[in-house]
Amino acid sequence: MVILSTERFDLRPLEQADRQALHAIFGDERAMEHYTRTMTPDEVGMLIASHQVRQAETGRSLWAVVERASGEVVADCGLLDQQVEGYLQPQVEIAYHVRPSSWRQGIASECAIAVRDHAFGALGLERVISLIRPENEPSRGVARKVGMQVEREVQYAGFLHEVWSVSRDG
Repeated sequence: MVILSTERFDLRPLEQADRQALHAIFGDERAMEHYTRTMTPDEVGMLIASHQVRQAETGRSLWAVVERASGEVVADCGLLDQQVEGYLQPQVEIAYHVRPSSWRQGIASECAIAVRDHAFGALGLERVISLIRPENEPSRGVARKVGMQVEREVQYAGFLHEVWSVSRDG
C-alpha cells in the first residue's frame, strides 16, 4: 500500500522485510551521528514493529522510501507524534533517515516536502515540526527546503535540539 509518491519514490508502511535496508541506516555510525547510538538488526526489527503499531493506531509513522527505478528501500520518512518540552500537546514531526550511500541526492528534501504536503492536505494538520540538533547542518538544510524556521531550542532525548516548524498558512 503506497501512502504517497514523489517524482522518484513511493512511501509505504514499514515491513519486517525492510529490516536489512533500514539496518544500513540505523546500524551505521555516520548515519546515527546525531542520535544516541546505532541499532542492532534485532532493534531495527523492534523499531519496525513499533512503527507498524503507530501506523495502525494513528495513520502516522516512519514510512519506507522505495526508489521506483531500483525497487530498493533507500530511506525512511514520515510523521511522528512527539512529546516535546514546553508544549502542552504532542507535536507532529517530519522525520527522515537516509542510508549513507544515498546521501546528497535530494532524497530527504523530496520526501519531506511530500510528507509536509500530505500532512497539510490529506491529514488536515495545521502545523508540523522537525527536531534537529544544531550541529546537524544537512538536516537543517532539509528543514529550510521544507519551508521551516527555527522556533526555539529544547532538550530532547538528552541533547539540545532546535524545533523547526512550518504552518499550513506559511
